[in-house]
Amino acid sequence: MGDQAPELLKVLFPHLDQVLVDRIVRVGRSVRIVARCVAPTAWCPGCGTASSRGHSRYRRRLADTAVGGQTTAIDLTVRRFFCDTAECPKRTFAEQVDQLTFRHGRRTMSL
Repeated sequence: MGDQAPELLKVLFPHLDQVLVDRIVRVGRSVRIVARCVAPTAWCPGCGTASSRGHSRYRRRLADTAVGGQTTAIDLTVRRFFCDTAECPKRTFAEQVDQLTFRHGRRTMSL
């Protein structure tokens, strides 16, 4: 399955297309996907300006749709960025991944 694994991942989890999947592990009766964001910039939700100046990182755990009858969770490392626009009310913001995350969400958008 080695060479087919990336293609299988795209078929089963198309919403993970914009992140780097580091590993997939089975934990009891569930599947855990460990991934991280890799886009060079993120867009500030306050003013819409792109930022590449990182602040910090943290891990989010997102519930995802079940696979093969097993619960699935995504451990996603996301970054916080600084917004350098003087008029923007946001000083820092967390990146969001299209079709995967939303602000304060604990589930993927596919649920």
